[in-house]
Amino acid sequence: MLDPSVEAALESGQITLLDLIRFDLPGKTVGYHRGGRPYTFNGLIYYPNRWLQIGNMSGGAVATEVFPYA
Repeated sequence: MLDPSVEAALESGQITLLDLIRFDLPGKTVGYHRGGRPYTFNGLIYYPNRWLQIGNMSGGAVATEVFPYA
C-alpha cells in the first residue's frame, strides 16, 4: 500500500515507476528495463528492452528471484 501523497504523485505523472531487471551471469552483470533509453542505477546501466513483461508485482520492496546458472 502506497502513501496517499505518493499515489497522487504517480497518478498525476510527477513521478513514475520504473521496473528494473538485473541478471548476474558468470563473469558479467546485465540489466534491462522497459523504457526507451539507457538508465543508470547503482553503477549499472540498464538497457531498454520492450519485450520484457514484469508480471503482477506490487508494493515498494525490491523483489529478488535467483535462478541457478549451469
